[in-house]
This record gives sequence, structure tokens and C-alpha cells, in this order.
Amino acid sequence: MNYLPHSRTRSYANGRTTPPSPLRVWRTAVGLTQAELGRLSGVSRGRIIALERSRGKPRRSTALALAAVLDCEVADLWPELGAGER
Repeated sequence: MNYLPHSRTRSYANGRTTPPSPLRVWRTAVGLTQAELGRLSGVSRGRIIALERSRGKPRRSTALALAAVLDCEVADLWPELGAGER
């Protein structure tokens, strides 16, 4: 499992009531916009927005595509989906 700098995971303290989703944290850490991540992964920007807002769980193929672009494991983005898949 990869780990992001502590400062990235604590950024929600600036007025947010809930922490950002791991997908958003990883996406911003690598410097991608939602549109860029969508283009690179083949996932629509609308679906990325929904996943970042924790609306539903991704299909396995979607989770694998996003993890591949972000160079992390699926479990880094969605711990409940299992570990070890890239």
C-alpha cells in the first residue's frame, strides 16, 4: 500500500466537515484534474465526480483503471474493495 504525505490527508481541516475521498487525495497529489484523470483512465468525468463524493462503489474495471493511472492499489482508493490489486 502506498502512503501520501501527511499534509495531503489533513487538508480537510480548512473548513471542510469531512475528509476528502482517497480518490481525490490521490488525484490531486499527482496533479491531475478530473478531466485529465478521466481521459487517461477512460472513466467519465461525471463518474469520477460521483466517486469522489462517495456516491456508490466503482466496478472492478473502473477501480483498476483509476488505480493504474494513479500508480496505486485499488485498496488505496477503496479499502473495502480488497488489497493487492493494481
